[in-house]
Amino acid sequence: MRQKRRSSVRVCAELVRAGRAQAMVTAGNTGAGCSTASRTFALSARQMRALAEDLGRAGDLTTNATVPADRSGEAAIVARTPGRVAGLEVALSVFQILDPAATTRVLQPDGSDVGGAEVLARVRARARALLTGERTALNFLGHLSGIATATRSSTRSTVGAMRSKNGFGYSPIQKAM
Repeated sequence: MRQKRRSSVRVCAELVRAGRAQAMVTAGNTGAGCSTASRTFALSARQMRALAEDLGRAGDLTTNATVPADRSGEAAIVARTPGRVAGLEVALSVFQILDPAATTRVLQPDGSDVGGAEVLARVRARARALLTGERTALNFLGHLSGIATATRSSTRSTVGAMRSKNGFGYSPIQKAM
């Protein structure tokens, strides 16, 4: 994207990422902006399917019956066990789908190694959105972080085995294209 802080392409990409716009149409050399929009659509579709599966046709009946529509709240997303964070953006966007005015603050970005009981992010949104999206968001985060943690563990084991076998301080890896 252009390096101007407030270029039209950058502003459009921010609106799409924030869920305040559904599409971005550009002309010229703006491939980065178009790919951002496509990625956002792919993520949103996946989260929408997961929410539909979780909530069914009726939605979250208990939350809708017991929580006032205008009540807002804040939630902390906390790691239960040590591991590597992955999928936080996907998880947080579930809340933004349910409440476009939701705000998020990432404290431990994707790729961070965290201990148990560490706060990964905070979400401020309508209480109904927080309660309705909690299970879906945590399913995404737990699944993707689990894969990242297992991959990290496997990589460490492989690199350790390669170091002891060949005496080098790195693992020789080939990449086929």
